Formats: sequence, structure tokens, C-alpha cells
Amino acid sequence: ENKVAKKNLEALNLERQGKTPPSNRMTEIVKGFEEAVGEPLQQSSETTVSKALIARGTAMFRQGKTDVARRFFEQALANCPNSVQAHSALGVVLGTAGDIDGQIKEEKSALALDPKNVSVICNLAWAQAQKGLLTDSLKTYQKALAIDPKSMDAQVGQGVVLFRMDKFEAAVAVLRECARVNPDAARTHLALGAILQAVGRVDEAVTELELSAKLSPNNVESRTRLAAAYLALENYPKALDLYRQLVERVPSDAELRVGYALSLTKTDDMAGAAIQFRKAL
Repeated sequence: ENKVAKKNLEALNLERQGKTPPSNRMTEIVKGFEEAVGEPLQQSSETTVSKALIARGTAMFRQGKTDVARRFFEQALANCPNSVQAHSALGVVLGTAGDIDGQIKEEKSALALDPKNVSVICNLAWAQAQKGLLTDSLKTYQKALAIDPKSMDAQVGQGVVLFRMDKFEAAVAVLRECARVNPDAARTHLALGAILQAVGRVDEAVTELELSAKLSPNNVESRTRLAAAYLALENYPKALDLYRQLVERVPSDAELRVGYALSLTKTDDMAGAAIQFRKAL
């Protein structure tokens, strides 16, 4: 019943029969599509509907509503099966929900459509790492870096995978270089701090985690790691203050309440600690 499509088809049939100048009519058709999509036709395989669905799904995902986000991305693919963004976004949602095989499948589908998409390549590499395919993951990150040597996602991902492969010095070197080039990148400092924390170099970890928390104040992971580092270094006032803030922000996180309780025991508030332990249970 789409009248515009019928008119376009009629015009194209007339062109094939040589009854109308092709250039003028085709220019109108392409211009109409570009206005609807918002960008040149040849640069996007997305439809207006699929773009709207992807935008809505992304918003839901950022709110933590993964099931709803998944449905939006699936609808986007039903509307536009060749959507690179929808395949990759659906893959991320699946991976977040623990379906790593599903993510790998979707990211590979996206790469089949756009082989040099660095963001998709990094998503695939992350999924491979979660699957324990560390050698494959490292190669995939290196593929991304070959396309875009400045990709921060690929640099950080490579550093984390190297650490998981027990190549600590190489991992730290990669991440320190990434932090040097991108000093304002919170996730680089977070990754470096987490690695240093894992090997017991807590003093160095605190420096990186404080930077990460400063650059991204709303990042719960960097602040959680920083609170644990303060606790390990016996800086109980800072640990207590940070854990209190985190518990207020994420009251349903049992591990945060345990950290808060431990900090309370170190400041001799046993009654408060008991309350937090009970809430954690």
C-alpha cells in the first residue's frame, strides 16, 4: 500500500522503457531517501525505522533494561537485515546477558557486512576473550589496530588480554603507552589500575584508579576498586567514605555492603557493620 514506493516503481519502469529522462527522476528519488534517512544514501543501509529502533534499544541498554533492548535490536534486524549496527548491538546485549556464543555470531554477521568496522572487531575480540579464546582475541584486537592504530578500545583490550595470557610486563607497557597518548581516558587508567591491583601493586593501582574515578565520577567499577584499594592500604577513612557513597548509589550490591561493613569494623563501628553484613546476606 506504500504510495511512494508505487510511484517510484512506476517511474523506474518508464525509465526502462525510455519514456522519461532517468537523471531527473533518479535524483528526486535519491534526494527523498537522503532526507528521510538523514545522510547520503550510499553511506547507510539503515532504514528510518531501523535507526529509530536502534536508538531506542541503545537507550534501554544504557538504563540496564537488556531484555527490552534486545527486542528493539531484533525488531531493527527484522526491518533491516543488513544493519551492521543492529547485528553488533544485539551481540553486545547477548554477551552482557551471558550468551557469548550468540554475541560472537552476531559480531561475525556484522563483520561480513562491514569487514573494517573497528568497533565491531573490538566487540568480537571482547567476546572471544570472555570465551577463553585468548589467542584469537589478541589477533582480533591486533587486526583492529592494523586498521586504526589509535583505537583506544583495541589498545585497552589488547592490554587486558596480554595480562590474562600471563604477559604482565607487556600488558602494562601497552596500557601505559595508551595512557600517555590519551591521558584523559578513564577506562585506560581503570584497566591499568585493575591489573596492578591484581598483582598486589596496590600503591601504584591507587594512583591509576584515582585518575579513573576523577575522569569518570559515575563509573562504579573504578570507584569500587579504589575503595577496595584504600581498605587494603589501611586508609580506612577514605575507604569508609567511598563505600558509603557506593552503597547509597547501588543499594542492592551485596559485595559493596561487605566492603562497607569491613570498613566500619576498622573504625570500631561494630553495630553498623553488623547491620551491613545482615543486609548483604
